[in-house]
Amino acid sequence: MLPRFITAFLKSSGETGVVLMEHEGAQRVVIIDRDALREISNPPRADETRLQEHVGTICEIAASKMRLQPHSSFSRIRVSKDDIEAWKASHDTFHEDKPSHDGTGLGSSPSGQCAAWPLIVFAFSKS
Repeated sequence: MLPRFITAFLKSSGETGVVLMEHEGAQRVVIIDRDALREISNPPRADETRLQEHVGTICEIAASKMRLQPHSSFSRIRVSKDDIEAWKASHDTFHEDKPSHDGTGLGSSPSGQCAAWPLIVFAFSKS
């Protein structure tokens, strides 16, 4: 079963974003640091709007990490600037010119499941 997006928000400090996902019956907390939010957006900005705009990408990266690093269902998943750079590199290679419902090339599906994440797993597992 694919991980399912629940909600996303920026912490009041503005230093990190939080995405809640459900996977195999457990809720998983995904932490996105400020540098990762800046890396994902153009122009670079780390705010609630950018977090919401790119939640599909963040879900895909988190789903890849869940698949490759099966830790306890209670462990947090961190998304860093390096993860975003790796996603961008794989996006250019594997997802060029692929439409999505939000026009970004990738994103979460309308049902809330992370779309196309198996391709990202392949891209992350190469290194």
